[in-house]
Amino acid sequence: MKINPYSADIDGSDYFGIGIRMYMGIDDKSDKEFASFSFKRASKKGNVDAMLFYATMLNYGDGVMMNKSEANKYFQKAADTKNFLAKKRYAWILHNGELGFFDKE
Repeated sequence: MKINPYSADIDGSDYFGIGIRMYMGIDDKSDKEFASFSFKRASKKGNVDAMLFYATMLNYGDGVMMNKSEANKYFQKAADTKNFLAKKRYAWILHNGELGFFDKE
């Protein structure tokens, strides 16, 4: 069954699945721009895994324009869900200054 990625009726896990398939190029060639769209939609529906994927893409400019400030919002949003891995990832990022909060000279 094909899922219409523009439908408002699909849930966050469906959007996340679409994003993974597009990111990895499972059904067709990889389309990271469309994957980021799917991850963002899944994030808005509360999918923590999608929040982490989308934040990582923004943080490194992977298929999207690099935006560390927006990445921070999604990393923090994922950590606020009380998901252990999201909290651990966000703490590691803050500790190591990966988002550019601390300039290492």
